[in-house]
Amino acid sequence: MIGFEDVKSSPTYFYVQIFNLSFDQPNVPIPFDTARLKVGGSMNLQTGIFTVPRKGKYFFSASGIGFILASSARFWVDIHIMRNGNRIGSSSPDDTANFRQWEQFSLQSTLNLQPGDQIWWEIGYMNAGFKISHNGFNHFTGFLLEEEITHSLK
Repeated sequence: MIGFEDVKSSPTYFYVQIFNLSFDQPNVPIPFDTARLKVGGSMNLQTGIFTVPRKGKYFFSASGIGFILASSARFWVDIHIMRNGNRIGSSSPDDTANFRQWEQFSLQSTLNLQPGDQIWWEIGYMNAGFKISHNGFNHFTGFLLEEEITHSLK
């Protein structure tokens, strides 16, 4: 037999969005205001931080749009997925805006994590005039793929 028989994991997953506020602050976790799904109690909407409850492999996805105001110069922004204050992935849309240009971003990551690790996404560098959009265009999803349970079976 491969694996473990009749071992149950406590479910951990979330899907949150930004509906009621735009966001334009760099280098801080992006807060969310709407939870479509939040099981396991590890995602904090107000802080925008997911705190890992159990050791294992987790999957995260962040996607959405932001907008820039009119500009004749090149514009760019960095969006990061962060782990304990360290960048682990980035998306960097750039363009020249004629009038209120929309910019898309998408990031995914699968990670081995320890209890207490914290995951969030944030704006890194940005030109003046950039905002993460509201109205449900921005999404952050995460879930436990595989819990490491060998230490609890000893």
